This record gives sequence, C-alpha cells and structure tokens, in this order.
Amino acid sequence: MWLTTEVRHLGPDLLALWPSVRAIAAVERVRDVAGDAGGPTTERHYYVLSDRRCTAERAGRIIRGHWSIENQLHHVLDVSFDEDQSRVRKGHAAENLSRLRRLTANLLRLNPTRRSIRGQRKRCAWSDEYLFNTLFRGLKAGQA
Repeated sequence: MWLTTEVRHLGPDLLALWPSVRAIAAVERVRDVAGDAGGPTTERHYYVLSDRRCTAERAGRIIRGHWSIENQLHHVLDVSFDEDQSRVRKGHAAENLSRLRRLTANLLRLNPTRRSIRGQRKRCAWSDEYLFNTLFRGLKAGQA
C-alpha cells in the first residue's frame, strides 16, 4: 500500500470538486485463481481519504473494514436471496431489485430473535402478522 498526503498535484479543478481530500491511498492486490491458465492478476485500487493524519496502517484497516462489510453483505444477498442467479437485466430493474434486497436484509437484521435471514423471509411469506411486525419494527427503528 502507498499513501500520500500531498494532494496539491491533483490540481485546483479536482480539489474544487473534492474539497475534503486530505490523502490518497493506492492498494495493489494480486489474485491467483486455482485452475486459471492465465496465472495471477494484479490490480491497483485507489482511495481518497479525508483525514490528513491518516497513516498507511490506519488506512489499511479502514479499507479492509469496508471490504469486509461489502463481502458480508454480498454473502447474505447471494446465499439468502440467490442474487447471483437473477437474470433481470432490463432498464434499472436489476439495480432497483438489488436495493430492495438490501433494504429487506437490513429490516430482517433488526429482528432481536436472530433467526437466519432465509428463515425470516420464509416466516414473512407464511405469516402476515410476522411480516407486518418485521416491517413496523424496521420503521420504528428508522425513526429513532
């Protein structure tokens, strides 16, 4: 990982668009997929940070934390909602359905019983009372 707080080189136009930019990080990832004849691939990702005192170690923790959350959410969406199998492609339908799945997953996570997301989805389908309690619990939590 590389990190710099020297952001002046971005120029006044970019700095005007992002006035809170204080640091830039670059992370290089090497990925080797078993059985891939092409061998390992290298990707470089860039991150914009607003903390001038951010160290490379702290930036690394923040970036790993971000991807950890993304990976956990993707796992829930794929396992519980089978999102990867969706063949919806027309217009904005895929994005809209993805947002609905995320909203649903977040509402179900608010359930204090801690049942599985898949199990809660089934219960919502089988019981109008459970469905309404789930929806209204989410609405009440959103107002707090």
